[in-house]
Amino acid sequence: MWQHLQSLRETLAFELASINVDSDPDLQRRYGTLIPVLASEEEIICHYYLDPVGLERFLGAGSGTE
Repeated sequence: MWQHLQSLRETLAFELASINVDSDPDLQRRYGTLIPVLASEEEIICHYYLDPVGLERFLGAGSGTE
């Protein structure tokens, strides 16, 4: 997921930070079985595999259709 996100940063404008979920008990409770997870604040964008459409929709770069 990380490598795919890095390649998408070339065309989509977003900041990215890697956080070790296992290093924080609160994050372990929240995301423990969903790792890897892509989230912003409290919103989960996708987990296990990158969903490019979901990411574009989250970033507001999609076509606007559901």
